[in-house]
Amino acid sequence: MHTRTQTPSHALVVKSNQLINARYSLTVAEIRLFLMMVAQVEKDDMDFKPYRIRIQDYAKAVGTQSKSHYKEIKEAAQNLISRIADLPKDDGGWLKVAFLSSAEYFKGEGMLELCFDPKLKPYLLELKSRFTAYDIRNVLTLQSSYSIRIYELLKQFEKIGERTFRVTDLKGILGIKETQYKRYNDFKRFVIQQAYQDLRQHTDISFEFEEIKEGRRIASIRFIIQKQLRAFGDVEIAPDQGLVSELREMGLSQKQAERFVKDLSREHILQAIAYTKKQYRAGKIKISVSGYLKKVLEEADTLESKFEQGEKDNKAQLDLAMQEEQEKEAERERLWAEFRQVREGQLGERLQAASEEDWEGFVDWAEDNPFIKARVFDGNDLNREKKEVKEWFKTYLEEKLPDAEEAFESWINQMA
Repeated sequence: MHTRTQTPSHALVVKSNQLINARYSLTVAEIRLFLMMVAQVEKDDMDFKPYRIRIQDYAKAVGTQSKSHYKEIKEAAQNLISRIADLPKDDGGWLKVAFLSSAEYFKGEGMLELCFDPKLKPYLLELKSRFTAYDIRNVLTLQSSYSIRIYELLKQFEKIGERTFRVTDLKGILGIKETQYKRYNDFKRFVIQQAYQDLRQHTDISFEFEEIKEGRRIASIRFIIQKQLRAFGDVEIAPDQGLVSELREMGLSQKQAERFVKDLSREHILQAIAYTKKQYRAGKIKISVSGYLKKVLEEADTLESKFEQGEKDNKAQLDLAMQEEQEKEAERERLWAEFRQVREGQLGERLQAASEEDWEGFVDWAEDNPFIKARVFDGNDLNREKKEVKEWFKTYLEEKLPDAEEAFESWINQMA
């Protein structure tokens, strides 16, 4: 069987939308390695081949100078064999599949040979429809696996211009466990806003987002997707052809689109499209979108300053929002510290007023846990004055108090 080796830093990633929407959790090194394999698949391939990746190519592609990348990529290859993707099927069923069926390291050559699990064939080979393609350079230097996944999820809907997720669904797709980012503000700060910065700085698309509430809770996030100026966007499409297609999708005629592509720079055209979409979403276009875009293109000399000012305004708004968010976080931490003191006082009062019924409940609780039982009982005796017994009794009583998170929210509301 032939193997395939190539430098993957200038290659195209093509994945079925089902695989993009799958639920899984990978580290950033694991997802980079998997995408480097995908980038070696050619559109005419009818079967998988063993795919080889040089570790020096990996280091060059992701822009690392670290001496640890040999260890990082070897560990990523080993881990990918046990990582599972949960894919939805059209018939309502599901498929759970490993990313790799084998991984082999060639000592002295700095080379890995990797094989996809055969069950991934329908999602990576002979794709005719319902797939997403992008230049791998958009994501290899991103430092967050969540940012890479969000890029793919939004790239899939780039032409539609927006995509909405329920927060719980998005967390599931990203492989975020229930114990991670339990508070929405943490999820927003460390996942959504991180992806916002990463995509804006490094990829061919960016986004704004809107929070959709159900009652007082943020239930969904609406992403507004925007094309950016990047030398490696519109892969495998001639620049003129790609721009003409973009303008045609915005409602211009073939003749108008070709004229603007001939007379204006690619940068001006993409700026005009982005500016028009932004004005449309803001409800400021009173005529047809195509007519507005045509007017903007005809005023290309003044567009750049408008666009740059808009970008500055966006950045200022984001900086202000981030500052407000940090201030809210600091205030919340202060309140948590104050609440913990209040709760500690409640616990102390509960401890002082402990009844025989409380102690009997503690005995039953301790006997159900061999680890605790061994520490609080001397044979069959329970010395209530023993320090370790008091500490475990305190833990038992604390479990009887209302849930800390819910009690904290209730306490804040009472103070308001």
